[in-house]
Amino acid sequence: AVRIQKRMHGKFARQEIHRLNLAVIEMQRLVRGGLTRKFIHMYRAHLEHISCIIQKAWRSRQAYMQLKRDIRYQQQRDLQVKCVLMIQSLYRRKQALKVADEKRYEL
Repeated sequence: AVRIQKRMHGKFARQEIHRLNLAVIEMQRLVRGGLTRKFIHMYRAHLEHISCIIQKAWRSRQAYMQLKRDIRYQQQRDLQVKCVLMIQSLYRRKQALKVADEKRYEL
């Protein structure tokens, strides 16, 4: 009877160890999955933050380049207006001198 009890206790102990091993494996699976999901969530948040920084820098550069183009365009426009006014002034002066010479010769 002692041998039977000894074998049964051994069998039950091995079954318990097997059951505990399965439980540990299941717990490890759940913990690793949770840790992986947490890591992926944090990694994606980090990537999103990085992409926002890159987009901000790119848009800032684009805005700066557009501002430079606008300033250059405005400076060219101002120079054109200044040249047109100078040409207009010289032309009107020439016309005025012509009219003045004609009036002087009439007298």
